[in-house]
Amino acid sequence: MLNLNYSMMSSVLAVLFVMPGHFFTQTGDGRVFGKVSDPSSAVVSQAVVSAVSAGRKVSSMKTDRSGAFELRALPPGKYRLSVSAPGFEVYTQDLEVTPGQNQEVDISLTISKVEAKLDVRDEAGSGNTDPANNAGAIVLKEKDLEMYSEDPDELKLQLQRLAGATPGGMSGQIFVDGFGGGRLPPKSAIREIRINQDPFSAEYDQPGFGRIEIFTKPGSAQFHNLFSF
Repeated sequence: MLNLNYSMMSSVLAVLFVMPGHFFTQTGDGRVFGKVSDPSSAVVSQAVVSAVSAGRKVSSMKTDRSGAFELRALPPGKYRLSVSAPGFEVYTQDLEVTPGQNQEVDISLTISKVEAKLDVRDEAGSGNTDPANNAGAIVLKEKDLEMYSEDPDELKLQLQRLAGATPGGMSGQIFVDGFGGGRLPPKSAIREIRINQDPFSAEYDQPGFGRIEIFTKPGSAQFHNLFSF
């Protein structure tokens, strides 16, 4: 009889040892994870992902270089998941976290359209093709640039997303103070950025490609020699 009881106890302990997650995480916190991408399915890094419950931010983090995020230790309950990134509309989704739940949420962001600058001052028939006077241009001043990445490579990707997809999926042309083919200067040296989303605009030297024009602050001409134009 003693040997039988010992055998049964050993079996129970063995099951608990092999399956700890099933017995203990069911009464614990939940986890929400996934990836953030843009309309072209390209990953979006440095997007801010937050989980809010009853008006209180419970957890928040930025996506990594692969666009992935993971919100751990979320107490069971109802949440509003929000995702924000420069150049995109804020994404929100309601979800419920249950004890021990691992919930995957993949998110596709929508490109923001509220930054377009409408300028109707140019007289009809003037033939002015300057991007500064283009009615569909996006103009980013120093204040607008605060929400964008400090990393030049990441900033370049953000600006190309704003420029939108061009026929054939090609990236827009980037010019810094009129020079093309080089890297972006530090964000602190940028005075203004103008983005023309019309790939067939008359001022383009390569029709079919978007145009991103960056203007640096006075005294920043030295950057032209630093970034292989």
